[in-house]
Amino acid sequence: MPRLLIWGPEHWGGGHTRPCITCGRPALLINSQRQPQHKVCAEAVADAASEQAATRYHEKRDR
Repeated sequence: MPRLLIWGPEHWGGGHTRPCITCGRPALLINSQRQPQHKVCAEAVADAASEQAATRYHEKRDR
C-alpha cells in the first residue's frame, strides 16, 4: 500500500526551484531535512524503504 505523506506549509520551498534529490527535476517543495524533493518522490522512497524492511523481516523470520 502506498504511503501518503501529509505535507504542510513548512514544506514550501519559497518559490525557488532546485533539483529534486530523487528524480533531478525542478522541485518547489522541501522535505523534512530541508532538501528539495517532490511529494510523490518522497512517497516513493518511503514506500520502497517499507517494502525492503518487510522483506528483510520475513527473510529473517523464515530462517
